[in-house]
Amino acid sequence: GRLVAGVAHDIGNPATHISGCAQSFKSLIQKLPQSLRLANGDEVENKWTKLEQACSKLERESSYIVRVNRALARYGRIDDQVTPGIDLQEVSEQVLSVLASRLGMHEVDCRLNDLPKVTAKQGQIAQLLANLILNAADAASSVAEHGKIEVTGKKEHFEGRSGISVIISDSGPGIPDMIRRAGFRPFVTTRNPARWLGIGLSISQRIVAEHGGQLLFPALDSAQGGVVKVWLPSEENHAF
Repeated sequence: GRLVAGVAHDIGNPATHISGCAQSFKSLIQKLPQSLRLANGDEVENKWTKLEQACSKLERESSYIVRVNRALARYGRIDDQVTPGIDLQEVSEQVLSVLASRLGMHEVDCRLNDLPKVTAKQGQIAQLLANLILNAADAASSVAEHGKIEVTGKKEHFEGRSGISVIISDSGPGIPDMIRRAGFRPFVTTRNPARWLGIGLSISQRIVAEHGGQLLFPALDSAQGGVVKVWLPSEENHAF
């Protein structure tokens, strides 16, 4: 977390400066008199047009770097402070910005905007969502290059307590029985152990348990893909 936050800080200042310079340069070009641009014929006008287009692209891409960098800074922040009023949609958007390159060509549909806010450790909730979304992306990739991931939520009671359920589903082959039987033990993976440690679900379970919640694998036909459900207590029932 400290490494990510430090890198984000080092990138942030020059990226913001580049974005500002691109906007200023584009504005200066647009303010040039039209007569000056047309004075030397179509060839010069075409060059001005290409210069404007290049400035627009530089502005757009540098703004994207700034936006992702801000999400990285928030995601990488060491945040063990319990905070009330956390918006899960906002946290998920930050996570998806950071994971954009890892999600590849998959279609991601995230709908958590109608949920009540929660009291939680925001950094841990971001890590939880990142772990589960990456698992979903890997599962979808094992079937097709263009898969689908859905992140949805609803109000739900669990063992007499009110709370919120977040469901992450994917178009992959479904959760293997070996993973279901492992009970969130670390270092259990169906993938290449040389590349994957098999600790993502174990870490996710620890985070959920610390928040007084539940991490569940709903029983589904494998043809429906993989589904993981996280239940977190509502603000009035939080574990802190």
